[in-house]
Amino acid sequence: KPESHTSTFYSVGSLSTTYEKKETLMQPCMEDLEPIDTFGVVVGKTSEKGSSKRPSARDLSHRLSRPPPEAVVGEGSFGVVWRAMDRHTGQWFAVKIIEARKRGRANVATRDAEAANHIRVHPHSCLVTLFFVHHFVEERMYMLVMEYCSGGDMKHRIRQALREQEHLSLYRPPRGAISWIGQAFLGLEHLHLVAKALLRDLKAENIVIDAHGCAKIIDFGLARMSTESDGTWTFGVPPGSPGYISPEIIRGEKYGFPADIYSFGVLVWVLLSGGLMDCPLEPGPPVSRKGFGYTAYLDDYRLLHRCLDQPDRNNARPLSDQGKELVERLTHRKPEWRADHAGIRSLELMRSLKLPYPGARKSEVDAWVSQTAIS
Repeated sequence: KPESHTSTFYSVGSLSTTYEKKETLMQPCMEDLEPIDTFGVVVGKTSEKGSSKRPSARDLSHRLSRPPPEAVVGEGSFGVVWRAMDRHTGQWFAVKIIEARKRGRANVATRDAEAANHIRVHPHSCLVTLFFVHHFVEERMYMLVMEYCSGGDMKHRIRQALREQEHLSLYRPPRGAISWIGQAFLGLEHLHLVAKALLRDLKAENIVIDAHGCAKIIDFGLARMSTESDGTWTFGVPPGSPGYISPEIIRGEKYGFPADIYSFGVLVWVLLSGGLMDCPLEPGPPVSRKGFGYTAYLDDYRLLHRCLDQPDRNNARPLSDQGKELVERLTHRKPEWRADHAGIRSLELMRSLKLPYPGARKSEVDAWVSQTAIS
């Protein structure tokens, strides 16, 4: 009987450089990817370089779904992300495994892969490039092959900056922080206005820094391929992360772009303040710990604004006037009072970045990113 294990994939037809400083990334093949450590040394079981026989989907999925610990860069509830190198070109990639074998995960995994593929066809310099989504049908597994960003995530960079300070009350944002704010905004604006999608899980862990110092949005697992939602919690929980979720999502109300803008405001506060002073190793926003259920997170909005208005009384660090203005305008309790995309661009801190205008050509966006990225 013929081999029944099959695989399918959605690929990028042609690729261009993200910006001039960046080397051209070639389209990789799944069977050519090898797990590597932080030094680029191949680890674990490798492919048969001298063999001309194409591996079966079963053999390929078995090899690629079990990366050695040295290659793993992150883990989540649906699998791991590991570091890979194309054995022919030597280029590095990140591979995200989305498991769908366990009960209740199939729909979530399929949705995650479909969302990633939707973002793939709407590329932007401030979104991590997704090369293809590979579906191992019989193994009930997806693998997303993405560009590898060697600078770590924003939360890691904030943690590094905190460790460099002599006293807990002191904090100097990472070099390039203001540029990262502009880059994250451009990526989010592109998702809203071009891809017509809501991200719904913007946080410091979901912003990565590439080798040239450019901030890029990653992880579109909770993205909604629509600009509005009726407020229903599709999987029985509110989309997002505690402290970053907008009040209207917690309340189960209709929401749209302003929900992501709220999360963006929280992200800016965490980046510029370093988070709460009693959590130096886990920089993040204030999160309510009272009560049961998700409604307790409704207090997160109040906690954030107490940190803004009276930082010394709330275990927080003060922001500059420009930073405080930006966070306040992005995190109003009522979504209609928050700044929209044009309003965000008009704020003093954002004006100083001289962002490319909405609808600018890719070459213009790339040139701006190249000028503002700090390696």
